Amino acid sequence: MIRSSLTLIVSVAALLSIASCGGGGGGSNFKGAGRIDVSVSPSQVDLGDRVEVDVMIADAHPDGIFVKIRHPAALSYVAESAVLEIDGDEFTINPSYIDTSDEDYSFLFFSLENSIFKNTDKAIIRFEARADTEVSGFGQKGIGQIEADIDVLEDVTTSVQVEEFDVEDSAQIEVL
Repeated sequence: MIRSSLTLIVSVAALLSIASCGGGGGGSNFKGAGRIDVSVSPSQVDLGDRVEVDVMIADAHPDGIFVKIRHPAALSYVAESAVLEIDGDEFTINPSYIDTSDEDYSFLFFSLENSIFKNTDKAIIRFEARADTEVSGFGQKGIGQIEADIDVLEDVTTSVQVEEFDVEDSAQIEVL
């Protein structure tokens, strides 16, 4: 009886040990193309004022990434304000594509090849946007979201379509 109980305990322990092996990943939360975090400063502005938008990228896919940013059409991208920060160094960049055809939203698209990242998988896209008109149509008047989506660069052919936008992070903006 004791021997069969001991055998059962050893068998269960072995099964649990085997079941927990092979998960790999080292506890990483890496999913797909990478992780992003959006911040806006200041988060409240008057008409005509500018905001700085930071899209922080971590765990960028080794094949490169395609970052899509959606913001209220009441904000406009300030031309030539975008920079890419990698390891403390800043490089001037421009969106690969800008779409202002939607009545409520505008879109910025940035293609970042893997060679840009050098020996890191982290970067920040930083740009300015100007509050041209009141934000409306987003629930509470004057409040909107700046949102971001990230894809693996090889999937760009389908990613430029705004219908393929899946919000992965956002930050609130209020135009007073």
